Amino acid sequence: MKLLKPVKLLSAVTILISGYTSEAQPGTGWAYAAVTPWRLYKISQHGGGVTTGGIVWFPSHTGKPGRIEHSQIHFIDVLPTINELLGIQTNPETEGESFWPLIQGKEWERKNPLYFQFMDNRAIRTPEWTLAEVDEAGWELFHIKTDPLENENLAAKNPEIVFKLQEQWQKWWKKDNGKEEYQPQSTKNGEHYAPQGDRGSGILYIPSAMPEKLKTKNNQ
Repeated sequence: MKLLKPVKLLSAVTILISGYTSEAQPGTGWAYAAVTPWRLYKISQHGGGVTTGGIVWFPSHTGKPGRIEHSQIHFIDVLPTINELLGIQTNPETEGESFWPLIQGKEWERKNPLYFQFMDNRAIRTPEWTLAEVDEAGWELFHIKTDPLENENLAAKNPEIVFKLQEQWQKWWKKDNGKEEYQPQSTKNGEHYAPQGDRGSGILYIPSAMPEKLKTKNNQ
């Protein structure tokens, strides 16, 4: 790739407010509200746990400015993108893919799956499918091109796709962790976390403002 000259790399200033009171937890209700309409929230590997917005600003180099893109981009893609911009060869062993064509307004779709895991939550994501698990309660399969909010679990209808994606995830896990078997730390015994599955495995969330009659009904 021809190096853009001159290249101006803009620095960003991030202000972090730190201290023993800075890790306030807004509660389950606000956690759900903050990620609406995505499913689940922080630490899960479903949409609500791994989806966040981003802004790209690169004057005179951004193609079709003002557009909204829905392509899957991960933090691991930043280095390969900057390398391509600067004309630097990225080490083939480096995870991540350059999304420089996307910034330019061109067609772009990632070639390799994205892998996720935290405690007993895990997922593998491709441009077409997401295979995810929460609370070690079993794989759920979603066709994200028609069901981006992960409402309909298609695992039972597509066992061959589940098997293929699971094998890919297991291969990644073994390579990155050096372990043959996946034995996650359970959120059931976690000091800071609790099961959050919304289909039976997690703790049922009941808003504090809900009338007592409805609370009782939901607990039955």
